[in-house]
Amino acid sequence: MNMRNRYAKVCLFLWVLGMCLTAHSLKAQSVIPVPLKMEQGTGSFLLSEKTKLYTNLQGGEAQLLENCLQTLPVHLKKGKKKDTQNVLSLLITEKSGQLPTPESYTLSVTPERIRIQATSGAGLFYGIQTL
Repeated sequence: MNMRNRYAKVCLFLWVLGMCLTAHSLKAQSVIPVPLKMEQGTGSFLLSEKTKLYTNLQGGEAQLLENCLQTLPVHLKKGKKKDTQNVLSLLITEKSGQLPTPESYTLSVTPERIRIQATSGAGLFYGIQTL
């Protein structure tokens, strides 16, 4: 009986050790579809009542965004283009090599700001979903 207990303890130890070793290799973010490029840094951005929102959306797209943001538990203040601290920027930009399709977007998060750029509302939608 003593040998059986030792065997069970060794198996349990090896299983726990294996789980710990595999858990550390899972540090990469899971985003679908897989991004063309992703750089992971350190730090965090705290979304709070003091966070400002700046967007250059107009018309129906701006109204859709406003409706979506009202469902959040945090209500964002209106920001300005020149804001650089504690701001979430959602920007429509021109088509470029970095943003080749309407669904393309760039997402940048630093401790000071979150910036999502896209060439269309669809791209901004996907960027917000990833965020």
